[in-house]
Amino acid sequence: MNGFLLAAGMGDFLTEWYGVLIFVLLDVLIACIIVAVTYRVFFKYALDFLCGLVAAAVTSPVWLTVTVLSYMHMIKTNEYKSVFARRYIAGKNGRKIALHAFTVRGDLDGEYTRLGEFLHRTGIEKLPAVFDLLTLRMSLVGVTPLSPVDEKFVGEEDYARFSVRPGFVRPPVRTAARGGEVTYEDLFRAEKEYAAKYGFFTDVGILWGLFLRLIRGEKRKNTGETSEMSYAAALLARGEITAEDYAAALAEEGIEPPAAEPAPAGEGSPAAEQGPEPSATEEESRADE
Repeated sequence: MNGFLLAAGMGDFLTEWYGVLIFVLLDVLIACIIVAVTYRVFFKYALDFLCGLVAAAVTSPVWLTVTVLSYMHMIKTNEYKSVFARRYIAGKNGRKIALHAFTVRGDLDGEYTRLGEFLHRTGIEKLPAVFDLLTLRMSLVGVTPLSPVDEKFVGEEDYARFSVRPGFVRPPVRTAARGGEVTYEDLFRAEKEYAAKYGFFTDVGILWGLFLRLIRGEKRKNTGETSEMSYAAALLARGEITAEDYAAALAEEGIEPPAAEPAPAGEGSPAAEQGPEPSATEEESRADE
């Protein structure tokens, strides 16, 4: 290699600091081009795996400690039967997948356990999610996780959003009315655009935007129906699906439909007209917005 460079008259050039710098920058540029070209078919998965591996290694003292403490707490109090809790979402291509967290609620009453309240308050509850990234169930950057119940009501015009994996960091959403609340139509439109055009530089831009917001202390959170209720519940509230449709979708997933409150004698019941509210079980099965 050195002989080739000398023959090309570049030997002296590479002995200077600026020559080495230019040579390194060219190598980085070529590497970025290769990553960008192959990102959708290979490097996105490879980078997600590496990020999951690093996150698992860095946080291993914490989750090992919490796992041992949770197991000891479980044996001592019998408040729950497993250290890990699972919730199901619709992953890539709508396939049902399980995400993991530490168990924080009791088996009987569903309230936070003594240890679980601490895990929930500190955010350690979600630490096992690094293994969902490591096993490529989730992506570092991707679309909003939806529950299997929600997936049943996503129409063909919006189903392209399922062509990518759900992510911990999501693409920005622009509302139809500036400053307005985010609707599921806004959310699905942004996610379909992301699924159609995403690439290495797109994801880097999304992560860079997140980094800048963290530095500034800014928090970006969707407002409106996307943060208040599931997609199926939003359709039910709008009257676009019936209570029977909603109950049937819940039943398919083994979730007991909530009972509607009886109407007072001689009066129509708003609860009966609008159908049942989303159940807590169904709400917990979808990922946090």
